[in-house]
Amino acid sequence: MSAPPIYVDQKVTEPAPVVGPTYPQQTQPVYQAHTHAAATTAAGPAQPWANSFWDCLDPLDLCFLSYCCPCIVFGRTQQRVVDPQLENYETVNTDCLIWYGLSCVGVQWLYQMIKRTEFRERFNLEGSQGMDCFGSYCCLCCELMQSEKEARYRLLPGGATAQGYRKNDTMVPPGGSHA
Repeated sequence: MSAPPIYVDQKVTEPAPVVGPTYPQQTQPVYQAHTHAAATTAAGPAQPWANSFWDCLDPLDLCFLSYCCPCIVFGRTQQRVVDPQLENYETVNTDCLIWYGLSCVGVQWLYQMIKRTEFRERFNLEGSQGMDCFGSYCCLCCELMQSEKEARYRLLPGGATAQGYRKNDTMVPPGGSHA
């Protein structure tokens, strides 16, 4: 069936009927690969990570948990991206179980790499998919810790404790005078 022809002198008052099935418009996310050399997006140049990849001994409790139960740290980080205050957090959540299941066959690093790339692109952080792959495959605990600390820093009010001590300019020593 085709729509009736429209002639030049004919006035169109309503659109021609659509023939065939119609589908709702779907938008697919567009992923853009980043590299260290060209790490710019519409938001500007990529930002450095606030937490070092190699700073994997601080804090010790996160280090211990990342080493002994990495699936829990991974699940918590993924939940924090959705719910920064972890109000609906469950220790054993979907991401934790997926990570654990994939670790039984040794491919959890692929899932971790994909999530790290999504995280890095969301916050416009420096890096590349190659570095995400390296970190997720070779240095699993360091990557988990960096992502968890970065999520706290980026998503919690005031950056949580990721910034460490900062001098308060309004502090006055005893006696009220500045030295």
